[in-house]
Amino acid sequence: MSALIQPFTRGRGLVITLVLMFMLVSVLGYLQGSGRLNGELETLSGKRSTYINVMNTVRGQREKLPESREREGALIERTLGSDVESVDSRIRQRLFALAQSSGLSRISVSTQGVTARRTPARSEFRRSGEEKILRDEIDFVELAATLSGRGSYRQAIDLVARIHSDGWLKRVTETTFNPDPEGEVVDVIVRVTTIFVPDRTHESPIEEGAYDQSRLQSILASNPFALPKPPPVEVAKPVEPVKPRAPRPKAQTFPYRLWMLTGAVVGPDGPEAWLRNTRTNERRALSVGDRIGKASFVEIDGEHAVFTIDSRTIRVRTGRTLDSDSNASG
Repeated sequence: MSALIQPFTRGRGLVITLVLMFMLVSVLGYLQGSGRLNGELETLSGKRSTYINVMNTVRGQREKLPESREREGALIERTLGSDVESVDSRIRQRLFALAQSSGLSRISVSTQGVTARRTPARSEFRRSGEEKILRDEIDFVELAATLSGRGSYRQAIDLVARIHSDGWLKRVTETTFNPDPEGEVVDVIVRVTTIFVPDRTHESPIEEGAYDQSRLQSILASNPFALPKPPPVEVAKPVEPVKPRAPRPKAQTFPYRLWMLTGAVVGPDGPEAWLRNTRTNERRALSVGDRIGKASFVEIDGEHAVFTIDSRTIRVRTGRTLDSDSNASG
């Protein structure tokens, strides 16, 4: 072994050995100094890439800021005000006017309080110092309202369509239809939520709602709450016996016993009497002065409807027919 090493320890061999050792030490020193051996360079490079990405993201958001401000302004122009009092008053007025335009009766509008919504980025801000203001700042406020009324199925659908198409900012959270047993009258309840930004006012008037009524034709084509009409009753013709002389036919009288009073109400146009034929299920709605047979509708007295037939006055109770023995006459 000493014979193999000996040439590198004398003369020219020693010089070559020293040069190689110097180069090896230089390379190791360079690698250690540049961080390539312990991974420090890769760590710094990763941080640099992260900083560059953050700067590019901030730059992109800053460039989109005018567009975001414009969209925010467009939404604020559709709010009903900038404080609770004005928004509460205007949402009541607007819902009541929409219900009146649809022809509903028994209209009622109420509000259910407000809910403040803060920024979803609260966790990004400190609880003290200047950042506390940003942490506790309110982004917008929600106000809920409920509208109720009564009308026909067509009027109820018209109301819902008007609310959806009206220009102010809102979300319809619930719509309820409660029809009567006949399906002709519907109690409708609509719950909506609107928002506003405190201290952000606007001067632009909110556009009135406009909707395409043709889109409602398929919905209004039939009333899903109305009872289906029964098929017409076929009455078999009796076989008349052959007689030398046909008997003189009796004069036909109006079938008052088949017409039952189903309701006595005061509608938008005044008192109304609702009648139903117990045999054919035909329905009639009489206003004051209208006739059924010779019976003329006069007025409503509590649960009774008052009629005159010839010179007689009769009071018919709801659920009774026009010829009931219990009807008072005079």
